[in-house]
Amino acid sequence: MKTRIRIALLIVATMTMTLLFSCSLSPVSIKDRINDFFDSLNGGDRSDTHKNLDPSTSAYSLADAGFWNSQFPKSGEPYSYTSLDTSDSSDVTMTISDNTAPLGVGAWHFVMVDIGSPSENWVINDIQQPPGGSGNSIFP
Repeated sequence: MKTRIRIALLIVATMTMTLLFSCSLSPVSIKDRINDFFDSLNGGDRSDTHKNLDPSTSAYSLADAGFWNSQFPKSGEPYSYTSLDTSDSSDVTMTISDNTAPLGVGAWHFVMVDIGSPSENWVINDIQQPPGGSGNSIFP
């Protein structure tokens, strides 16, 4: 009888641990987040683009598909980036291009924050178009 109870408890413990570990979010690196952002810009209706942003910002709920269409017109697809510099994880820089040419002269700045716990989950807190600086923010 005791053996059956032990086996049942072991099964319950195993199932509980499996459930807990399978529900945890996978880590999202800075590069993965940037790639997800561009995949969303270039793929479909852009209704999920906001999911790459910091949900604690006041503009999070305002960044719907219409917002992204005004900032990155669909006629410019596909959008891409080059010269990605993640050496300063809080200020990631890159050159963004549409289907014809680079957008602006200089680097775009994506201010990143890690909202993950216990694993990393980097999100975009601010997007600044060239020539950089807080006066050129397009989000928030």
